[in-house]
Amino acid sequence: SQYIPLTTKQHSTAVMDEKMKNNFYSFLISCFIFTIISCGKGSDGSATSSGDEAPTNVVFGKTILDPDATKSADYEESASDVIKTSGGDYVVVGTSISWEWPMPDNMDDILIVKLDGTSGNVIWNKKIHLENYDKATSVVEDSDGNYVFTGFTSINDSSKSDVFFGKVDPQGNVLMKKAINITGKHDGGYSISKTADGGYIIGGEAGHHHNEDFMMLKVDQNGNKEWSKKYSDGEDNSAFDAIEASDGNFYLVGSKRIDDRLEDIMIIKTNSKGNKIWDKTYGGDKEDIGEGIIE
Repeated sequence: SQYIPLTTKQHSTAVMDEKMKNNFYSFLISCFIFTIISCGKGSDGSATSSGDEAPTNVVFGKTILDPDATKSADYEESASDVIKTSGGDYVVVGTSISWEWPMPDNMDDILIVKLDGTSGNVIWNKKIHLENYDKATSVVEDSDGNYVFTGFTSINDSSKSDVFFGKVDPQGNVLMKKAINITGKHDGGYSISKTADGGYIIGGEAGHHHNEDFMMLKVDQNGNKEWSKKYSDGEDNSAFDAIEASDGNFYLVGSKRIDDRLEDIMIIKTNSKGNKIWDKTYGGDKEDIGEGIIE
């Protein structure tokens, strides 16, 4: 077993859609619980061995606030992804929502936190702002030890958003932050993985709000778009993970809307340019969602 942190994973566009309304009725302080288990993510962002057994020992637990908070009620913080770094520490990315009233223009900001791998003490805690609504969903460590992450960035958080691409160094200094447009409508990234050429593949969604499609975006090491693909197949379809396989093909996994109530797991295989080779759906008479895939 290895020490791996557990955090919540946001996997639905409904989170963004209902967030403004729900902020008036509910409040969440996110607590990162670190456990000894046999599944999780390695420093390269890939999944390790999996297991269904319950954690047997809590190594440490931390409640982490927005760096500008003076009390818990100031912000709503949530975590979306965590990695163990090559140096043995942990990096967590997520979102901080302001509870200020009247609501500020920059309602949501990205949170990225680095924790000591042994004690869980905060090494640094950063808030990153690009547009009015920013959230981070996935993070990897690059070959230089920097932390590269993706997510959503939006001015109005309702009808239009772009894919967020950011990079910070091991000390938490922001090296890069940019918005990447795909359709000019509702676009965003849910996962980021390294590719063999030194770039990244981002899986997510693109299209009209409530009518999204699977989206895959290929960028270079600096977040410059090389190509993007949108795979249309009905309403409310989102890809939550994307990987490059050892043969150079790509795989996307997520959920496909079957009817008004149900979803099935959907996997798309493409070639190295994102052209679809096949797609498959898996599911029964309940709601099935695919959030991660490994080779």
